[in-house]
Amino acid sequence: MRTLHFYSYDMRDPVFLLAGWALSVQIITLENIYGLAPDALSVQETESGGVLECGALRFAGGQERAEGRVRVTAKRETERLTFRVNAAMRQKIKCIKLLLRRLPDGCYYDLSGKPEPFPREGRVCKYPLWMRLPLLGMRFSGASGVWGVSARRERVGTYRFALYSEEQLWSGPDGFVLELIHEQDADRLDCRMQSCDWVLRPAADWDGCVEEYLRFAERRLGLTPWEQRTDVPAWLRDIRLCVTLHGMHWSGYRFLCYREMQDILEYVAGQILPCRVLVFLPGWEGRYYWQYGDYRPEPRLGGEAAFAELFRFARERGFHLMPMFGGNCCNMTFAECARFGADAYLKSPLRNRYHGNGPDWNQDRGQDTGWQAWLNPGHPAWRRELCRQILALKETYGFDAVYLDTIYAWENDPDHSVADGIRAVRDRLREAGLMVAAEDWFDALLGQFPLFLNDWDPEAVALPKWFGRYARYIAFIGHAEPSRGSGGVQHGRCFPYRQPLDDAAYLPTLSFVNGTLEQAEAEICRVIASAAR
Repeated sequence: MRTLHFYSYDMRDPVFLLAGWALSVQIITLENIYGLAPDALSVQETESGGVLECGALRFAGGQERAEGRVRVTAKRETERLTFRVNAAMRQKIKCIKLLLRRLPDGCYYDLSGKPEPFPREGRVCKYPLWMRLPLLGMRFSGASGVWGVSARRERVGTYRFALYSEEQLWSGPDGFVLELIHEQDADRLDCRMQSCDWVLRPAADWDGCVEEYLRFAERRLGLTPWEQRTDVPAWLRDIRLCVTLHGMHWSGYRFLCYREMQDILEYVAGQILPCRVLVFLPGWEGRYYWQYGDYRPEPRLGGEAAFAELFRFARERGFHLMPMFGGNCCNMTFAECARFGADAYLKSPLRNRYHGNGPDWNQDRGQDTGWQAWLNPGHPAWRRELCRQILALKETYGFDAVYLDTIYAWENDPDHSVADGIRAVRDRLREAGLMVAAEDWFDALLGQFPLFLNDWDPEAVALPKWFGRYARYIAFIGHAEPSRGSGGVQHGRCFPYRQPLDDAAYLPTLSFVNGTLEQAEAEICRVIASAAR
């Protein structure tokens, strides 16, 4: 949830009743925001819902008029109500916003499942990236059930939910507003737009809202139960332990060279069947993140010969290796990356460049990472180059899996579809026989990748119980190793070392840096023995 801004005047949007709900509509283009003209508006109620028709728009608080048409349909079905908005203007439409008005006080739910009071000052939830599902719950004061409000269509989209008091719209102190915003796919912007279906459905509790949405996602978005997934190789179903071997920090600090990694795997092979171990390799290519976009064995970690020997040893023992690659990150100082044009950058519909998390890599406290470009996997040249490097390394050294770092990063890019790009990268790598894992998730990604890296720190928000119905996860890269609590290549402070979670969806994860094996052998043996049972 994030803070909202509001206008300093009354926009005077008309409020109309449709299917028992008080509504307003706003149309947002690339250059302004528009509301409905009250004198051009008509509402027809029916037993199954109703229709609003509006033949003109206005803006600037009603001071000016504009050409345009809006149609809002409401359809009642068993235990659900669906709203859909169609709009047409002379300008290209960026967003359609449906406002649920005059709501009673209450609390809302997001995926954490914890009820929070309606915020008078306003908050916004954004999907994807921050929201895992395009679903918000509302429990009104004095009511026993929860209303689930969700966006429905058969491809991932950009949605926002904004909740605040009516007084923010200069409409008086009573009641609340929930904005339902659908942003048109920016690579397909048009002067006409049809919103997603906004589905309102009552349930006994928040879990009921989630379960109903998941049934939709299974039918329409490719969300597939773990047992039925076809992208899970047989070996992954047998994995009982993930061993994370940290290579080189951004600064050039060596945690483990390739020979030391091999020694650790030799030790692990004496404790558990190697075929049940996934070996995750962050920082294998040299300076973590800095080397993104130019993947090769790092000379200071042992070079090509030692790297090849590590992989030969691991394959012969039966380990499953998973090196890490930036799914959308590239060091633009490298010649291979610098040739990509401006349209390769990940950006918003109005071409604001996405710049990710901005780690303080060099400790200048300025978080100045301008060398690090965030690229759109939908850009054909970048996608081809990323896949080319991965597959060339696979051919040379041999590995079973790849992990795509930050692949979850999302912008509604006007040049290329991010969703289509992610799918194309995954498909190309899967065609080559690779299991493809990803960092972080939302529902559409949960249907595309079987394994995720995710934070299991108990102080953070836990994964929902139903996550394991569809996928598995390993510990966050900053999960501390058990000797001194180092997070290895991770850019921020690591979490304190904690024993692995008792969660069927979690693959127990042991991280290693220099000194871990020597200083924490007892804990290592305990975790491995538990995983081997």
